[in-house]
Amino acid sequence: MSSSSPLFSSFLNCDDSNFCFPVPSSSVHFLRSPDHFYNTLLQRVESAKRRVVLSALYLGTDALEQRLVHRLAVAAKSVATKRPVEVRILLDFFRATRGATANDGKSSTTMLAPLCIYDNVEVRLFHTPKLRGLLKSVLPERTNEIVGLQHMKFFVFDDTVLITGANLSDQYFVNRRDRYLLIEDCPLLADFFVDLFHLVGDNSFRLLADGRVEFTAGGTLLPIHPETGSFPRIQSQICDAVDKLFAKYKVKVAKQKATDAALATKMPDSADGTTTFVVPFLQMGLFNVNQEVELLSKLFSCCTTTSGQNVDDKLHRLDFTLISAYFNLFDPYADLILHKCSAPFKILFASPQANGFLGAHGLSGHIPAMYELYALDFVRRTVQANKTDRIAFSEWTRPGWTFHGKGIWVEEWHRRRPQNDATAADVADTAWRPGPRVATVVGSSNFGFRSAHRDLEAQLLLVTDNDALRERIAEEKNSLFVHSELLDPSVFLRRDCLIPAWLKYAARMFRHFF
Repeated sequence: MSSSSPLFSSFLNCDDSNFCFPVPSSSVHFLRSPDHFYNTLLQRVESAKRRVVLSALYLGTDALEQRLVHRLAVAAKSVATKRPVEVRILLDFFRATRGATANDGKSSTTMLAPLCIYDNVEVRLFHTPKLRGLLKSVLPERTNEIVGLQHMKFFVFDDTVLITGANLSDQYFVNRRDRYLLIEDCPLLADFFVDLFHLVGDNSFRLLADGRVEFTAGGTLLPIHPETGSFPRIQSQICDAVDKLFAKYKVKVAKQKATDAALATKMPDSADGTTTFVVPFLQMGLFNVNQEVELLSKLFSCCTTTSGQNVDDKLHRLDFTLISAYFNLFDPYADLILHKCSAPFKILFASPQANGFLGAHGLSGHIPAMYELYALDFVRRTVQANKTDRIAFSEWTRPGWTFHGKGIWVEEWHRRRPQNDATAADVADTAWRPGPRVATVVGSSNFGFRSAHRDLEAQLLLVTDNDALRERIAEEKNSLFVHSELLDPSVFLRRDCLIPAWLKYAARMFRHFF
């Protein structure tokens, strides 16, 4: 990898001490739109020859989802034509069963149960061990989902991986903006996510063809029942399993580097000597798996500068962009961004009109206003800290659409090294130029408290110095800002008076559930 900022290198090096998968830059693609996402799912399921793994919060029940399930059924039945395709699906227990007892009786599980007649189909439903006993008995359907969810969104088709923040529901296929990273022909990365499916799935309920669920051993782990088993034992078992998973693939990646001559020195992905790699990381706070918190805390800390009297301090800069549809930053991230990080930040969040909960029934209908309050709180803290000169806020709105995007971008900038007798002030007068590397985080996390402590999250950090891929990354980022408006903090803060006092109180009380 080409010469780069010491700020960047302190965090984003891929060497023997870091866990990263080398990938050819030509294999990395960003899908453009919800319909592109949907059509890719259909095409990849249809063309799969060995395996399909789908992990999401839930599967919808309308016509587009029925078409997807039909494709899965065709793939599963193909075992009779000597083209066996293993179909594995992981959803959240509570979200996937929501609606099963309603008048129409439709749910994710009623959609998928007919597939379970095939031996090569496995549908797993993760049940958070935090919801049990009296609490489970008193919390109604939908409300019970605030306790914790299976929120990972990754899809494997043979040796291709698609990681996203989108669910398998018609809004996500039509008019809900999200991000979708497709990495083709990367067997080791695909194997990793298949093993991640089994790690969580083996500790989950299994859906049966008659619609019932059972909790039985699914692999090498002896599962502990999430409702009746010891929570410390569950926590320890899954935490240990995650450690073993990453240790296993660290060895596999090292062997791949050692046996591939093209990767022997800093993993050039082509004849031009550029490098692209991805780093998978998880956040399962309830199981003491805190890879996201550790990685992002390090990332937001690595851009701290000194007082600026040293010439070298003026030669490099990192710029950050952070987007979160449900903006409610985890406190440690917010504190680092406001008080330790010195880098420019662009932050994008959904307007109340673009919030996915807009128009929801009951108390859920107030969720867009609650997220607006959380955004107001962070903007207010930014103003109070006198950081509006380096932290800019934008709000996404598009009529008829909702916004579900999430992620982080890191871009390096350089100045030319001046003559030996130049001062820091002299350097400050020279122009900034783009550095050789860019990084982006893609996955399911909204970087809030519930992502850190309640839900299961999976992400990929993509790093490259390949010019063509850098351009694709920039195009994807810029496309997310097309329907956004830069906010004037003082004007935005005036919205606070429009929100009723009772909702402000409720937002503070329930902040750690969002």
